[in-house]
Amino acid sequence: MKMYYYEVWGDMSADRTADQYPTVAVCEDCIKAQEQSGEDNQLVSGGTELVTDTDETCHFCDCGFDD
Repeated sequence: MKMYYYEVWGDMSADRTADQYPTVAVCEDCIKAQEQSGEDNQLVSGGTELVTDTDETCHFCDCGFDD
C-alpha cells in the first residue's frame, strides 16, 4: 500500500498554520474516498511526496504499511 503526505483541514481556530493545515500521511484508499466525498473532502493539497517511514499510519483509517 502506498501513502502520500497531504495537508488537511485541521483546527482553524489555532494560531499556527501548521495546526490549521497539518501535513499527514494518507493511504490511497482514503485519498480516493476523500476525492469522491465532494464538498466534505478534507484534503487541501499535497499528494506528491511518497511516505517512506514505515511507522506512519493513515490519518483517516489508521492503517499502516503492514495492513
